[in-house]
Amino acid sequence: MSARKPARTSEISSTAALARSAWATLPSKTFLFALAVDAITGTVLTFVGLPGLMPLPWWQTLAVFVYAMVSCLVLNDAIKVAIIKWRVLNAVA
Repeated sequence: MSARKPARTSEISSTAALARSAWATLPSKTFLFALAVDAITGTVLTFVGLPGLMPLPWWQTLAVFVYAMVSCLVLNDAIKVAIIKWRVLNAVA
């Protein structure tokens, strides 16, 4: 059973190293442009509407953006940090 603890530590270390290397460079300008165009197009379509779908008022669109930011950036990161701390403490102990 003790032979498995170093394996967990190495799994976490390799995952952390992979995450660091993934963000070692900035995304390309083409990729950032595509993300911006996608976000703008989606936002415009919510105001204009589509055939069969009513447009959303500005306050509902803002509510969706705020909800997405809170759930993806704040809540998701807090859960990831808690899980990583839990896994690292269990792997070291």
